[in-house]
Order: sequence, then structure tokens, then C-alpha cells
Amino acid sequence: MRKTLFAALLVLLALPALATSPDLDFQNPSLIVDNYPRQISVTARNDGDADAVDCEVTIDLPSAVSLVSGANPQDVGDIDAYGGKKFATWTVYWPSCQFMENLPVTLYLDCDNGSYSEKTVIWCWN
Repeated sequence: MRKTLFAALLVLLALPALATSPDLDFQNPSLIVDNYPRQISVTARNDGDADAVDCEVTIDLPSAVSLVSGANPQDVGDIDAYGGKKFATWTVYWPSCQFMENLPVTLYLDCDNGSYSEKTVIWCWN
């Protein structure tokens, strides 16, 4: 009996730990129109085998760009394992790109159980 319990315990200890695998996808506008509000949509995804818990998505905009609507950060809650998705959307006012280059927009996905992802996209490149 002890050998069976010991063997079962060894099997349980040998199981790999569950982990999250968070990522972010932009559904950004393909064309930035100067001096016009644009919607930026983001998909927060978890391809891991453990749920990402109590997550929020934050957008970091260049100083020349202003946030028109959408909370920042946006609470998206738990993201299920194995391909779970949550969405965040903001409207931003984008000034003229004529005199600005390489404006980075950075997104952060941060969850209470240590899951984290960051992605940067450059708009207004010359």
C-alpha cells in the first residue's frame, strides 16, 4: 500500500506546472488619418494551459496623441486557458504625422497571477 501511494505521489510531482502564455494583437487602423479620431482595438489572448487571472490592458500613447474615450487601463478580467480571448478598445485623436516620425504605441497586458505581455507598434513612419 505504501509503495502504491509513494508511486502515485511521484507521478503527481512529475507533472509539469501549468502556465499562462499571454499575448496581444492589434486590430489597428491600417491608415492613420491626420487630425481625426481613430479607434484602436486589441485582443488579449492566452494560449497557455492555465487561466490568466484578473487581467488589465493598458495603452501607452505618444505625448502628441490624446485619448478620446476608453478607460486606461481597461479591466478585461480572467482570460481562459487554451486560446481564451478578451478585448479592449480606445478612441484616440491622432495629430498630423507630417512632422512626426516613429511614434510608438505600446500595449501592456498584466494579470494578477504574474502573466505579462508587452507589444509596441510604430505609426507615422517616414
